[in-house]
Amino acid sequence: MRRAFTRGLMAVVAVLAVAAVAVAAGRITLHKTKTFSLASGKTKTYKVRYPDALKYKGSKYSGKVKLVAKGKKPAKLAKVKVLSKGSCVGGSFFCVKVQNNNAGRSPVTVKVTATTKLPKGKKP
Repeated sequence: MRRAFTRGLMAVVAVLAVAAVAVAAGRITLHKTKTFSLASGKTKTYKVRYPDALKYKGSKYSGKVKLVAKGKKPAKLAKVKVLSKGSCVGGSFFCVKVQNNNAGRSPVTVKVTATTKLPKGKKP
């Protein structure tokens, strides 16, 4: 009985060790989000710095944009356009150019997130 318990315990320890190695070998993802307000009838470019930008060779960079309409007269998101998005300023920033074609409406909230995926084995 004691031998069966020991074998079971060893099996559990081995599975946990393999799981820990798999997690440690994965890539670390860093995010930085900034929120901006864009008034009606305006076009503006927003920049968000990539976390640990250009610090590690082999890092992957990406970004995303989210538009939110709030207020007493919320803007119609169909009239808000993302004109361009991508890396800029030598690859250190994620830039988004947004145009708000609403007239007489509340401003649109623009959430910009810059993401860096570090190479395997690197830590911030």
